[in-house]
Amino acid sequence: MPRPDTLPPPPWRLAGEACVSAWLARIAEPPPAPPGWRLVRLGPFVAVGAVWARYGAGGMLAYDELAVGLVVRRGLGLGVTVPWIWVDSALSQDGGQRFWAIPKRMARFRTAPGAAFEAVAEDAAGEAGRISLRPAGPRWPCPPIPFQIVQADDGRTLHAPARVRGSAQVGRAAWRLGPLPGPGRPLISVRLTGMRLDLGPARAAA
Repeated sequence: MPRPDTLPPPPWRLAGEACVSAWLARIAEPPPAPPGWRLVRLGPFVAVGAVWARYGAGGMLAYDELAVGLVVRRGLGLGVTVPWIWVDSALSQDGGQRFWAIPKRMARFRTAPGAAFEAVAEDAAGEAGRISLRPAGPRWPCPPIPFQIVQADDGRTLHAPARVRGSAQVGRAAWRLGPLPGPGRPLISVRLTGMRLDLGPARAAA
């Protein structure tokens, strides 16, 4: 699929690979949840997810991305809000800010070749994050998993439906992320290959 040189409107359909981890982190002053939502907490800890993705052939755009999200809830409903995210594509940055109020920042990405996934992202302030993930299990098909992105936007809340699928492999990962204190010690880490991510248009909460 040819790469667009203008900003494509949603839905965005992306393809590539990703490393995904989840853990509980102690953050002294976490960013507030979007209006109408609350952070998911366990005592002094908040639920955190991190994604390192490389999008490419088969998708609308080709770029690298590091995203750190917080799990939020409203009643029994869950979502993910993304306060920290870096990309190396101006189109992705502009689209994230314009269509979903996702505060994407530009960074430089370096990825080491090999079976293990190792990468570093640096922005104007220095190192934004780094990851090392080593596969530790068999691959298994990951069926489509729906979720929603929830972002604050000038006093209102935007909701965007998303869905991801691919081939998953559990691994052992170590993260170091600028926004979070100390090294990341995930509860679970997964590497996705043959990944397909669909991100739909955002709507304002009623």
